Amino acid sequence: MIFSGDVLKAFGRTPVAAAVLGSLLLAACGGGDQKETFRATRIVSFGDENTLINPDGTQYTVNNPLAATATTPAYAPCAVNPAWIQVVATQYGLGFGECTGTAIKPQAQMKAVVGETVAGARAKVNAFHAATPLATGDLVTIMVGAHDLVAMYEANPTAAGNDLTTLQTAAFNLGRDLGSLAFEVVDRGPKVLITTVHNLSTAPLAPTGTDADATARRKVLDTISKAFNDGLNDRLSDDPNGGGRSGAVLEVDQQIEKYRRNVDAAYTAIGDRVNPACVVAGTTTPMADADLDTCTSTSATDPRLTNLWAGRMQFGVATHLQLGLDAVTRITGNPL
Repeated sequence: MIFSGDVLKAFGRTPVAAAVLGSLLLAACGGGDQKETFRATRIVSFGDENTLINPDGTQYTVNNPLAATATTPAYAPCAVNPAWIQVVATQYGLGFGECTGTAIKPQAQMKAVVGETVAGARAKVNAFHAATPLATGDLVTIMVGAHDLVAMYEANPTAAGNDLTTLQTAAFNLGRDLGSLAFEVVDRGPKVLITTVHNLSTAPLAPTGTDADATARRKVLDTISKAFNDGLNDRLSDDPNGGGRSGAVLEVDQQIEKYRRNVDAAYTAIGDRVNPACVVAGTTTPMADADLDTCTSTSATDPRLTNLWAGRMQFGVATHLQLGLDAVTRITGNPL
């Protein structure tokens, strides 16, 4: 959440350490009675399809199919099944224009794209800033990195030995690049909410077999996911101020793992924790990333609405809601 200098390095990123870290940061900010002081007047969201809302309101998860009737006006699918970023925007009384009927103020701007990479996000941040300068009062959110890692994995899915070490180093450096982007955003005046990458070895794209090949492939995904997040946190710990109130980190990897394991039976709203909700017709194969916006629920009680995953690495409806709530908790618990 707050870029905390050496604290991130000292305590690492285990679930227990995260709780300790949160309490330490809160204490460093003046104790548990401190209230949120930053109020975003504009949100600008960058990332891949786990953040994206299309112009018609569809998202890359299970969309609500309800349409206009004689007595009910038309509204976008995201008005019923909100993406995680919508929950964050609502915290500030803001909304995305792509989601018809939910925007209190059209001051939340969507700049995410399907398949976004770290380099792509940097280019879009710079282009946005050149056209509409980022400034104090802005909250910039960045959720990216998964597609970079999948590309690494697909190029060498069973890497071992020196090859795996090379991938690990590349993933670590990529995470540091994302951390540098966060600092670049902060230097322009806004606050930033940045996210880690969920562990791809537990997502539907990972093989589930017990044979040596499947085990090797999961090891690659696990190794590069952890390396990326370590690199991100390593870079954020370089904050020259040794901490501050410039940004927050939502540790998506740790949160997704809690949902997957249903830690303390706290995530019972999430049902199927293994299978993707959106599959190619007649198969169990996850829909292609770019096609997920065509996935719709069949009813308000469609069990797929509770799947942890929508696609091969995209979040389900219940997951989006929970991540959004967790993001708000991070922001308000350790005020920006």
